[in-house]
Amino acid sequence: SGLKLTDQQQKAALDVWSRNVVPETAAGDDAIARWSEARGKIPNLPPAPAISPYAVVSEDQPYFQYLNCPNDAFQNATKTLDDRAAQFGLGNANLREWASAQDQVFANCGGEAHAIPATINSGNALLHADRNYQIAAAHFYARDFDEAVIQFDAIAKDRASPWSGISSYLAARALVRKANLVRKDTEQFDRAAMSEAQKRLETIVADPRAGSLHEAAAKLLNFVRFRTEPDKRVVELDRVILQANPPTNFKQNFWDYVLLLSRGEQGEDPSDWVQTFHGMRSNYAAASRDEAAKHSIAQWQETK
Repeated sequence: SGLKLTDQQQKAALDVWSRNVVPETAAGDDAIARWSEARGKIPNLPPAPAISPYAVVSEDQPYFQYLNCPNDAFQNATKTLDDRAAQFGLGNANLREWASAQDQVFANCGGEAHAIPATINSGNALLHADRNYQIAAAHFYARDFDEAVIQFDAIAKDRASPWSGISSYLAARALVRKANLVRKDTEQFDRAAMSEAQKRLETIVADPRAGSLHEAAAKLLNFVRFRTEPDKRVVELDRVILQANPPTNFKQNFWDYVLLLSRGEQGEDPSDWVQTFHGMRSNYAAASRDEAAKHSIAQWQETK
């Protein structure tokens, strides 16, 4: 098509070619270490318990793990601790209570514990909102996805809560997690949960008041639609690939595109062109090669 890739896009394309597609948001010890360091500044608090950000998919599949608590969970906790320490003071009992509850939240990351912080009846609206958010997060990491959705939806409706804005997105994330982990063995994912997540994410992306969530929601929506609407998604990616300035998430789009093509999805050009050449490979049956060749000639005669 005559388009060129930037140096960064070239590297991304080569990463996809070599299957070097480990998510850039993988868990890192730095985020956990920073959280532990910040927590350690609170006096009279027991030592921080060990945290494992990965959990096993199921007891039947102990060698398959998923990232339960990503970097942003620890970054968010560290920032919140700093904010509350600045407001209440490091030696304040309310801060120790908040940190102890956060320890319970992160105890669920490894998938073995089921630790839910207790509700509080604090007269301080901020501490009350914080605890509600911690309870919702704990249910999420403990794989109580239906309860997590209920809790996050309630927080989203509470406009006085500082966690109101992000909670609608987190409810959708809980539904995506449920769709992938709580499903029948014969299914790739739970379609009802994934479809509900799609509706919620589309609402967020279309809401001008949710501007700070648009990028994250759009990325998660692409993840969902790769599964729920692969035929439509491949057509969209056909057009993305032919843009002079592809979006910033070029690597993920290109990797999704390659995967969809490998599964037989085909939209317009260039996927039709790619699939046609793929079908003419020498190790394919003669009938398949002949069909691809005829299609190639027909397309050339139509478009030159």
